[in-house]
This record gives sequence, structure tokens and C-alpha cells, in this order.
Amino acid sequence: MKKKSFRLVELLSGIVILAVIVVIAVPQISKVIKQTKINSLASTAKLIAAKAEEKEVENQATELNEPINCTSLVKLDDDYDGTSCTIEKINGVWTTTISGSSTGKFAGISCSGTKSNMVCTSNDLAPGEYLGAHPCTYEGELVDGATYVYGQYKYTYIASTYNTWEFASNTGVTWDDTNPDYHPSMASPTRTTTGGWHVEVNRPTVPYNSDITSTICSSINNKPIISMVGMYKDIENVNVDLSTIDTSNVIDMTGMFWQAVIHNLDASNFDTSNVESMKSMFYQFGLYYNHDLDKWESLEEEIIGLDHFNTAKVINMNNMFNGYKAETLDLSSFDTSSVIDFDAMLGTANTIYASDAFVTTSMDVNCNPRGEAYSCTLYIGKIAGLVGGNGTDCHSVTRDSTYARIDAPGQPGCFTAKP
Repeated sequence: MKKKSFRLVELLSGIVILAVIVVIAVPQISKVIKQTKINSLASTAKLIAAKAEEKEVENQATELNEPINCTSLVKLDDDYDGTSCTIEKINGVWTTTISGSSTGKFAGISCSGTKSNMVCTSNDLAPGEYLGAHPCTYEGELVDGATYVYGQYKYTYIASTYNTWEFASNTGVTWDDTNPDYHPSMASPTRTTTGGWHVEVNRPTVPYNSDITSTICSSINNKPIISMVGMYKDIENVNVDLSTIDTSNVIDMTGMFWQAVIHNLDASNFDTSNVESMKSMFYQFGLYYNHDLDKWESLEEEIIGLDHFNTAKVINMNNMFNGYKAETLDLSSFDTSSVIDFDAMLGTANTIYASDAFVTTSMDVNCNPRGEAYSCTLYIGKIAGLVGGNGTDCHSVTRDSTYARIDAPGQPGCFTAKP
């Protein structure tokens, strides 16, 4: 019996199929390899930052004052030959910056951040692309409005234009002054973007009183997270793991924690250097509806890490802390030189820490969107218990924006210089 042999057309067909498989598989394999390298470098950088904290505590306890640098903290193998690494304390937090050599395993990759928040980049990304420490992959077509669910979060793709009001209304964050034309700079005008994602808790699938533990994507298909409008709105009496959050590309945090009750909220690792709107970000934070007693109640939940916020680009702080109750409000890192709208910004606090960078030089005194007794002006209106650092009474009398400064002899104010 004769053996069957492959005909030429069958061989060619097999070659074509193999070629197609290679074309499809090779980029995916390359992507996996690149991501593995990024994850490895990010883990090393986080470890160095954690070791630096431990060494600092040890130095304080032993008074040995041993050096704190990358090589003394961890032992790096040959894969790290030629790698550039620095560890330094920035705003009280140990921060690692590590970059691969031009020819080594980590060539073109660099990571910078703290033990809880590491941002990594690769030089083969196109303009507008981004990876971060926790990149995700969406298998569908990347078109405007595409949605992607990962863990307890839902992501919506923004292809080319972005407007706050759209996402605010979708998440239930609303205001009386929703007319986007009331002030050109404050109206969340339609922005042009090279592509990015909006993220929020996946309602109603995730119950309002469920702990949030899912990893948060730093990017999806190399496109960054740019909007966190209403992200945790109405989350009640829960714990939220923010250790993986990457806010370095976010431009809008409007209503992010609107009427949320989150225990020990730690925003220390938030990179807010690109944020333009913090409108109602912590509006009535701590306020929740007690279903058993059928009434609203307020808990004094602490917000940790406000003193690390970079607000240099923020133009809207309207209602940022309105309704938030706390003993102290630490705004010592706030640079408000770009802020136009301060209306009802401050919450209830006995002491407000600030610095000389808290100014109202860009405040719009003529802003009046609803034709009512409303403006973008900062009024420190009878905040219960608030006293300036030099004893100025700011709780029984309404103070205007001239009192938005550190209280000192001959210069009354409502703020206190941080010790």
C-alpha cells in the first residue's frame, strides 16, 4: 500500500497557518515577557523602599546611623548589572527610583515610587501610552464607551474627548450648578485626549457595604486611567484597599469619595500632580444612612495623607470637604495658586493646617453660575470650633478669603502653621 504524501498546496497551506499563528502569538509573548520584567523591577523597587523604612527605624533605635542606599538594603543579582538605583525620602515617604541599563535585562524600563505605589514606564511606548505597575488587557474593540470589568471595578474607555458631567451623572454625583457654561475654566470643558479610562466601583453588582479588595488597573491596553469621578460614591462602612491605585495620570477626581464611609482611608500614595478638579472630592465624607434607625448619621472617619497632595494644577475645589467632620484638616501641602472656585471648600475642623502656598490669587470673585447668592469665593463661614493658630475666632463669625492664611500677630487668619 502506497504511503500518502503531502501535496505542494497542503504544505503551503500549513506554512501559511503557521505564519498566521506566529504573527498573532509573537506580539502577545513579547508583551508577557516585557510585563514580567516590569513586574520584577517594580517588586525590587518596592522591596528597597520597604527595607529603607525598616533601616530608618533600626537606626533610630540603635543610634548607629548606618547608610541607607540601594546596595546596602538589598542584594541584587547579575540581572541588575548597570542598573541605576536611588532611594530618598520625599515628603516623609521613602521613594525608590530604578532604571535598567541600556543593554541589560531591564533595558528601557524604569520604576519610581513607594513600597505601596510604584509607577513603571517603558521607552518603547507610543505617545499617550502608559503601563504602570498593574496593567490590564481588554480583549474587545477599543472604541469610545467600551466597558471593561476587572474585579470589583468597571472601566469605561474615553477615546478622544472627555467631560466631567457625563461621568458625574452616570455615577450619581450631581449638583445644582450643572450648567457646564457657567465658567469656561470651571465647566469641565470637553478635553481632547489621546485615550484613557474612567474607573468606578462596579455598581450595582458590588453591594454598597462590601469591602473593596480588588487590584486597580494602572492602565488598560497601554491607555492610562484619567478619570475617577464618583469612584467610591456612597460606599458605606467598608475597608478599601488602595495599595494598587495609580493616580499619576488622573485629571479628574470630582466626587471621588462623595458621601463615602471608608475606614482608615489612606491617600498617602496618591500622585495628584495632574489633577485639575477635586470638586466635591470628599463631599460629606463619613455621612451615611443608618437603615436600622432610618436616619442620616455622620462618622468622624480620618483621611490620611492629605499632607502629601500636590494640587498645583487643580482649578476647582468647590465643596471639596463640605460636610466632612474632623478635628484637624491638614492642607499643609496644598498649593492653591491655580484654583478658581473655592466655594464651600472647607469642612468642619477645629484646626486647619496650611502653608504660605495656600493663596486665593486665581479665585474668581465674579463667578455666579445660578444667578443666586453663590460665587467661587472662599468664605470661612462659622466653622464650629475653628480657631487660628494665634487664637483668631473663626467659628462664631464668618470670615472672608483674606482670613485664608496662617494666623499670626498683626495678621489674623484661620489657619495654623504645621509644627
